[in-house]
Amino acid sequence: MPYTDSVALESIRMFMGRTFGVPHRAVKDTYLMGHFIPKETMMIVNIPSVLMDKRVWGDPENFRPERFIKDGKVQIPDEYLPFGFGKHRCLGETLARSNVFLFTASMLQRFDFRVPPGEPLPSTQCVDGVTAATLPYNALVTHRVAV
Repeated sequence: MPYTDSVALESIRMFMGRTFGVPHRAVKDTYLMGHFIPKETMMIVNIPSVLMDKRVWGDPENFRPERFIKDGKVQIPDEYLPFGFGKHRCLGETLARSNVFLFTASMLQRFDFRVPPGEPLPSTQCVDGVTAATLPYNALVTHRVAV
């Protein structure tokens, strides 16, 4: 099921990775990539800039699950940070990833999803907020017939 796992990973990358991470605080004066950061400075990682970086993802605005498959196996690059990183990494990452995988797999197993005839493809543009959401679109969802 590498492709289903990749669909879940790509969904998370594109749509859940649109929020900023948990704030960090500099515990001492330090330098980061040549920039001085005084002690007690609050820092927030711009996760969307990492997950939508063309240098890393090539075509980040396109939904392309294949980017996570190498030699038939799922490989997650270091730049995949929708759940943050380090000590402040989201504790719910494992639960979230497994839920997205199970939901995606069960929906694709039971239903066919299509664009209605004459309708445009859904936009990958998001409405930003506390969490990202897609722009409204129409879909034709039909129950799969058991074989």
